Amino acid sequence: MVTVAFLAILIAVGCQRVATRTLSAVGERHNSNMAPFITVVGLVYSALLGLTVVFAWQQFSATGAVVTHEASTLTTLYRQTVAMPEPERTQVRNELRQDAGAVAGPEWRMQSSGGISESARSAITEMYRIVGIEPAGVAAHPIQSVFLSQVTVLATDRTTRILDARPRISVLMWLGLMCIAFSFDHPFGNELRITPAPFHHAMEVFDAIDAET
Repeated sequence: MVTVAFLAILIAVGCQRVATRTLSAVGERHNSNMAPFITVVGLVYSALLGLTVVFAWQQFSATGAVVTHEASTLTTLYRQTVAMPEPERTQVRNELRQDAGAVAGPEWRMQSSGGISESARSAITEMYRIVGIEPAGVAAHPIQSVFLSQVTVLATDRTTRILDARPRISVLMWLGLMCIAFSFDHPFGNELRITPAPFHHAMEVFDAIDAET
């Protein structure tokens, strides 16, 4: 997807430069000479914009699904602590609350700029330690393996969410989109501008009519 969008930008910018060089001499004579080039640039821009919107929406939806699944996993883990003996039950519940509070609070505010909460990360590590270490001479509780597998899912969701917080569409693509949009938004003020050639033609017709009457 990124490669296709990048190629679309190159094609659009290339068409604009070719049109600028080849039509500089005839652009003032008639707008129809520019029509094919403007049409091509417009089509490429439309395709590029559509691809960019679809890609951004897919990424947005996927990130929302990861956030929902991460929160759901936290709820499942908290329910599973009912089957744990003390003091593990209280310790794990405290870590789950610490993780949820840290993600919903400071980490949520920092993640758009690449920041993370050490409190949330340490809570997951501590849950591995609490549930994963078996005291000598004590048999493992049946809930331990199930709980640890869910903690692994939680850690995976957290990592995915952090990675998804980084922009996937490069600055070059946004600049290309903005450059093309700027050109289209200034039909009379750029190199591929619409010229007054039709009015000049009309005045020539006026002169011809005057000469015949």
